[in-house]
Amino acid sequence: MMQFVRVMALMVLFALGAWNAKGQAQQGWTEYDVDGVKWLVQKVDGSEAYRIKPKDETVGDIRIPALIDNKKIVEIAEDAFTRYGGGLTKVTISGGIETIGSKAFKDCKKLKEVTIEGGVKTIAYQAFYGCKSIKSLVIPASVETVVGNENTFSGEGSFEGCDALSSLKIGAQTIGRYAFKGCENLKEVTIEER
Repeated sequence: MMQFVRVMALMVLFALGAWNAKGQAQQGWTEYDVDGVKWLVQKVDGSEAYRIKPKDETVGDIRIPALIDNKKIVEIAEDAFTRYGGGLTKVTISGGIETIGSKAFKDCKKLKEVTIEGGVKTIAYQAFYGCKSIKSLVIPASVETVVGNENTFSGEGSFEGCDALSSLKIGAQTIGRYAFKGCENLKEVTIEER
């Protein structure tokens, strides 16, 4: 009887493992290594474009590529660096990426410098929320929307809690309510003509 229970327990564990692997495969993430950074890339539904996120902890200075293995990257995935960006200090978002997803860099507290190259159109809800070390930021004229409160329950914006932010140059057409809430050191704002 004990042997039967062990066999059944092993079968259940193998079944759960197979189910989990199938679930991960359905998500469609493919791994790539670019300049020493391991990236996960997933096709955006109904298009020939892809979203990106890091596979592991990222530290120091990184560039988020707009092309990997002939795959056009148009979006930084939701929550992309929330778990893996604790040591990130500088990020360059390559031209061609169109969307910085919700909470993409949330709570990357050591992030000091962000370079957004032309092409980004949307900076989503809480994209840089709690990035307390960013001091200066240039948002290019290609950005059409900086989202404020996507979720009516929270009212938290794209750059809320960026305490060190003191200088902002922006060319966006629309800046959502609460987009810069709590940026108490923001002293200089330059709005570029489009």
